[in-house]
Amino acid sequence: MTRFKFAIINLMLLALLTIIAMGILSRALNVGYVALPFAAFFLLTDLVDIRTRRLRMVTNFAGAIPFVVFVNPFTLPFLAGIVALLKKPVSKEFTISRRLYRGLQYFVMYGTAALLVDWSWNPYLCLVVFAIAAKVVNFLLSDVVFLLMTDRPVISKASLTASIIELSYFLVLGVAGGLMWTLNDAGFRTETALVFLSFPLVLILLRFYGDFRTTSHEREEYIKSMNSLKYKLSKLLEMISFLRTNPDFEKSLNRIAAGVRDHLGYNYCLISMLDRRKNQVRRIAHAGLKEEDFRQMQENAPPLRFVEQFIEEKYRISRSYFVPEGSAAIETVYSFRGEYQNLIEEESAWRPGDVLIIPIWKSNEIVGYISVDAPTSGRRPSFEDIELLEIVADQTLRIIEESRTMDELLKATKMDMATGLYTHTEFYSFVSRLAEDGKQRFSIIMIDIDNFKKVNDSFGHIVGDRLIEAFADTIRTVLRKEDFAARYGGDEFAVVIANASKRDAITIAQRLIDRLRLIQVDDAKVSVTCSMGIAEFPVDDPTGAGVVAKADKALYTAKKTGKNKIYVM
Repeated sequence: MTRFKFAIINLMLLALLTIIAMGILSRALNVGYVALPFAAFFLLTDLVDIRTRRLRMVTNFAGAIPFVVFVNPFTLPFLAGIVALLKKPVSKEFTISRRLYRGLQYFVMYGTAALLVDWSWNPYLCLVVFAIAAKVVNFLLSDVVFLLMTDRPVISKASLTASIIELSYFLVLGVAGGLMWTLNDAGFRTETALVFLSFPLVLILLRFYGDFRTTSHEREEYIKSMNSLKYKLSKLLEMISFLRTNPDFEKSLNRIAAGVRDHLGYNYCLISMLDRRKNQVRRIAHAGLKEEDFRQMQENAPPLRFVEQFIEEKYRISRSYFVPEGSAAIETVYSFRGEYQNLIEEESAWRPGDVLIIPIWKSNEIVGYISVDAPTSGRRPSFEDIELLEIVADQTLRIIEESRTMDELLKATKMDMATGLYTHTEFYSFVSRLAEDGKQRFSIIMIDIDNFKKVNDSFGHIVGDRLIEAFADTIRTVLRKEDFAARYGGDEFAVVIANASKRDAITIAQRLIDRLRLIQVDDAKVSVTCSMGIAEFPVDDPTGAGVVAKADKALYTAKKTGKNKIYVM
């Protein structure tokens, strides 16, 4: 929509440019070589960057007045338009449209001012009227029209203040230009040169003023942020005190979400847990959402990959993750977008597509997260704001650790999402605990599906994935309650047979082979065989890692000697 508005406004400005150009073109051609140094001075003044509260001032007016006095007021619009067109824009958005808009803006600004002045008037009157006309046109195009095109507040207090300062600066230069014109006509060359030197001096003074205003604003913002931080910390301590005395899991989490909304400054807060067994995000508590919206989010639980796309190092801030608008493709079917009434125009402004994830860490595992949206300040959170949210996340962990929900989710973090068996890491942890305990013997069966790559190549990865799932289901049905099964790798599995010798393990392994041969995946006629390696603790090795290595070596031998067999160390 903004791009379309730019196109419409640019067409209107082009029409206005044509009208102005017809009125000044014949008079604009009356220039000589004397124009070159003054054009260079205009260019230099345009390159000076002076801002008050991030609003850039029209510094090239300090070069415009000498050009008008010594060269030609009707040539100035063409010079200003060309310089603006060639100057590299700060924003990367709509580069061509905005560059064209800026060039047309400066042409219309100076062209209109040149046409409105009767240059036979008194020099002071000419240049003061020129300054006022230029500023009025600049205000209309830069402040009013541009802000309307970009759907921003039309006139903020900072913008109005900057415009008043800029008008004063224009008038001072206009009066100085009148003096310079009068002295030059009277033949006072030295005095004229001294007045000319006042133009860069005015820019220097304006630069100091702009820096002073910016520093003062930053100091005010810092004091406000510190006061806000103190308030938020006090409310956070109150919330923590309440949570320690309230055993109700659901009520406590909803109180946390409400505390984040009310005291830390966000319109929306959502607390979610990661259910790795079901491969989904479970919405647990919220504040700010309508109940029907929250229920819909609970029913439409996203897969874990929806959150995992945000958990990348490039988005990391402290222990959290901030994803700026447009940095990642967000599936809107799983997300909630509320109402944004406090959008502001600053580099630090919060955008509707921004995402902030505050993980709930347990050791090195993310078991859940807090997400917030629509800060009441309208700004993206500072580092200190994020650290406060991380304190909340730590307290949230203490609450959910004591609940049954946490027990279920922690167990799920140890499970392979595709098969429901334990993970490679949990397998090693289990074997190490058994070996360190040393109270009972056990055997390990390492299993590998033969020629699994051919299954993928012949039937596709979907059939291959379903084969893995069916394989895992079969292993589960054969094992006893006290046994342990894990997905060791892509098509490799590991089984711990509790209180069993190698002979006992061979019996179970043979039973597995017989069952695995019966596997069918949908309508695909997949012929499945597997190889197995068996080792016993402590007979083959007195350490957990050692007995796993022996079973793995036995599996390797089974594969190398023809596959579809059991090999025992």
